[in-house]
Amino acid sequence: DVNGTIKLSSKKRAAKSSATKHGQRRARVATTTGSKEKEKIEKSDVRDNYINQEHTDGEAHVSPAHLMYTGGTTMPLTSHLKIIEPGHDLPIGIWPVFRIMDEDGCFRCPSNDGYVDPERHTSAGSSRKESTTISPPPDDNASSTSKHDLASLRSLLSSKYPFHASEVLDNVLLQSSPHDFADTGSDNTLLRAQRQMIRLRQMDNILQNAQRQGRISFYMTCRGEEAIHIGSASALKQQDVILAQYREHGLLMWRGFTLEQFTNQCFSNDLDLGRGRQMPVHYGSRALNYHTISSPLGTQIPQATGVGYKLKLDAAKMED
Repeated sequence: DVNGTIKLSSKKRAAKSSATKHGQRRARVATTTGSKEKEKIEKSDVRDNYINQEHTDGEAHVSPAHLMYTGGTTMPLTSHLKIIEPGHDLPIGIWPVFRIMDEDGCFRCPSNDGYVDPERHTSAGSSRKESTTISPPPDDNASSTSKHDLASLRSLLSSKYPFHASEVLDNVLLQSSPHDFADTGSDNTLLRAQRQMIRLRQMDNILQNAQRQGRISFYMTCRGEEAIHIGSASALKQQDVILAQYREHGLLMWRGFTLEQFTNQCFSNDLDLGRGRQMPVHYGSRALNYHTISSPLGTQIPQATGVGYKLKLDAAKMED
């Protein structure tokens, strides 16, 4: 009828108008999105062109010589590591900030250090040059055995970063162990370090899930700190005493603490070295010179001071 026809026509006109508005809105969104994407692409192109230009023009990377702090205070930057031991003369003036890499991820350019050490430019200069004598880098088509060869890796890193050659050649992780490691059956220290970091991350995942499921009462991961643990532990001798906090169990793993020992401690069973008297992740091992963890933060600092003083007294008694 007439009324029905009028109502149907009104509905069609309303639907058409709605579709038109919706289409216009989608077009505006698409235009806006397209312009944003175009802007992102243009910025990315500019950045890539800058990076490519920086690396293809053959120009040396210029590192900042100083850091600027609030109030206009500046601190010199240096890539030369100098360890000050007790009894040595202290540096004159402001102590520099040591950095190997700049904030943009590039290795620092040694020619733009903000701190000049006269000793480095005299006696240390000649020894550094002698230590950078290297063999050619390994061939890319070499076998997997040679790719895992630490001597070849040291040569490659030394040739690629000659300024850090002495640190590369002296790094413990890049030296073969005098004996095969029990957990890898190999003397390759660097491969063991990689394996330990992966192992530590996976153990954290499993035990944290166990805590979330209510199987153990407490757990804290060291996610993101694995390399700090393994690098520090590799630089220490087995007889060196460690006083750590409860996110530093990677040092204990490096020294030979087994997965069974870790889980026994977390589950507080009768095989736990502490006989279940400690909270989970409060590890300790007399055999590995790793003092039992304390719950309060910072307690290991005065404890380490006392241990160091005791070791100093014992050494003095032995000399007498």
